[in-house]
Amino acid sequence: MMSKTDKTSEWAPTTVAVAELGISRGHLINLKDDGTFKAGEHWRDIRRTNAARASYRWHLPSLHKILSIGPEVRKHYPIRYPVRNKAV
Repeated sequence: MMSKTDKTSEWAPTTVAVAELGISRGHLINLKDDGTFKAGEHWRDIRRTNAARASYRWHLPSLHKILSIGPEVRKHYPIRYPVRNKAV
């Protein structure tokens, strides 16, 4: 069983995330902004209530998983199927 400390350590500040992933800070933020990384699953904003700038924490296992997919496939991940209206 994973302790609370182990689970918390999976969330890292931006400087640690970019070093571990081997990408630039700008690229990491772009992936967040374009929707590749989802709030709550891949990143979270931990800024104080009245802070002017965001302060992010990144979920390293989730980031490794999605980056291992590859950009050509990642565009379509997760695959969303259209909802069909049932005939009345």
